[in-house]
This record gives sequence, structure tokens and C-alpha cells, in this order.
Amino acid sequence: MGQGIDYTEELEMLQSPDTLIDHLDNLLTYGQMSAVTREAVKERILGEAVEAEKVKVAVQTIVTSPEFSVLR
Repeated sequence: MGQGIDYTEELEMLQSPDTLIDHLDNLLTYGQMSAVTREAVKERILGEAVEAEKVKVAVQTIVTSPEFSVLR
């Protein structure tokens, strides 16, 4: 059976979307996330009805952002 990504820590942060976004910003874009990307991530989190999918859509939004794509 394949193993998925363990989002346990991130799921605990869903009470505060800004906390989750800060965490993912540091983890995935080394603190370089733009205000535009941050707002897009927050909209995706708040727009997702299924709790278990909120972190996945946040990560997906970040990894498709220009900040993630730029190698520093």
C-alpha cells in the first residue's frame, strides 16, 4: 500500500488559517510568499468545505505559485 503525506501537524493549524499559511510559507517558500499568493491560499482554504482537503489545496496553490518555482 502506498504512503501519503502526513498532514497531521498542518491539520491542527486549521483553527487559524494565517498560522497554517505562515507555516507553509516558511516550509515551502522560505518566507518569500507574496501577499497575492497568501491571499489566494487563504481563499482556497476558506472555500474548501472538506477539512481534510484544506491543507492539500493550500499546498497545491503554493507549489504552483511563482515563489515556489523560483530557485533562490
